[in-house]
Amino acid sequence: MKKLSAAGFTAMIGFGAFQAGAADGDIRVGDAASYKGLTIFPITNRGAIDTTNYVSFDEAQKAGKVSVTERGNKSESAQVEEVFVSNASSRPLYLVGGEVILGGKQDRVIREDVVVPPLSQNFRVKVFCVEQGRWNGRSMAFRASDQMIHGKIREEAALGTQGDVWRGVAMSARKLKTTLSGGGSYRGVIDDRNVGAKSSEYVRALAPLLSSARTVGMIVAVGGRLIAVDVFQSPRLFARTRDKMIRSYAIQAIEAGGVASAEPSRSDAGGFFRDAMTAKPVAAPAALDASGSNAKYDDDKVKGTERKAKDGKWLHKSIYKKY
Repeated sequence: MKKLSAAGFTAMIGFGAFQAGAADGDIRVGDAASYKGLTIFPITNRGAIDTTNYVSFDEAQKAGKVSVTERGNKSESAQVEEVFVSNASSRPLYLVGGEVILGGKQDRVIREDVVVPPLSQNFRVKVFCVEQGRWNGRSMAFRASDQMIHGKIREEAALGTQGDVWRGVAMSARKLKTTLSGGGSYRGVIDDRNVGAKSSEYVRALAPLLSSARTVGMIVAVGGRLIAVDVFQSPRLFARTRDKMIRSYAIQAIEAGGVASAEPSRSDAGGFFRDAMTAKPVAAPAALDASGSNAKYDDDKVKGTERKAKDGKWLHKSIYKKY
C-alpha cells in the first residue's frame, strides 16, 4: 500500500470549464492506495465551500431529530416507492443516495441524494425496496443502518429500476455466499459476520488515507478497474459518509475475490475524473424541491447523478464509468 503525503497530490489540469461554486482549480487528486483489490485515489479541495449547516442521517438519528415512516396511515396504504421523513432539527438533513433504512413493511434504500428542510414533517423521499418478500411489520417506522448499499446496487438505485435493484441484491448474496434474511432482504448481507469483518478491514486500512481536513471524495477502482467517482463540495459532508462509502465499495471488492490487483495509473484516474466533472446533464435538472434539485448524466463515457443546492451549486456527484 502506498502512503499518502502532501507531496503526493497533483493538480488536475483543465477543469476550469465545470461549475462548482468553489475554486475548481484547487481540486487535487492524490496517489493511489490499495487494499485487497480495492483502490482509492483521494480527492482534496482547498477551496471547498462550507456546508456545516447540514446534518447527516446518522447525526440526526443519534440526536433524536429524525423519523422515517411508511407513507401511509390508517386511511392511506403504504407506498413501496416513497417514505415520509420528518426532520425536527433546525438544520437541513442531508440523505445520501444508497443509505439503507431498516424496518417498516420492507427494508429500503434511498434512491438519490435529497435534502430534507429543517423543521419539516412528512417530506416525501424516493426509495427502492431491498427486501423482495416481506410486506408487513408491527411498526411503520424505520431506523438508519450504519451501511450504504453495495456500490453497484447503489448505481442501480440511482439510475435503474426496482427490478435492477432486486437482481443486484440477489446476485450480491450469491457471490458472497450469504443467505438473504426473511423476505429476501439485503439485511442478510449487512448482518453476515464474515462480510462485516472483512469490510471493516477495508475501512481500517483506507479511512485514515481519506481523513485530511481537505478531502472531499475519492476515485474508486475494483480489481484494477476504475468504476466510480464520489466527490462532495465539502470535506464535512464527505467525512460524514466516508466509512459507509468505503464499506460499500469494499463489499464489491470482496465479491470480486478480495485479492490484490494492479492499480490503475493516476493518469487513467485523472482522465476518468475529468470525464466525470465535465459531463453534461442529459436534461435540465428536475424542478426545484424545497432544498434543491437532482441532475442525471449519461454520455458515451460516464453516467451518474448530481445533487444541487437551491442556488445551483452542486453538493455531491456520484459518477460511474462506462465500459
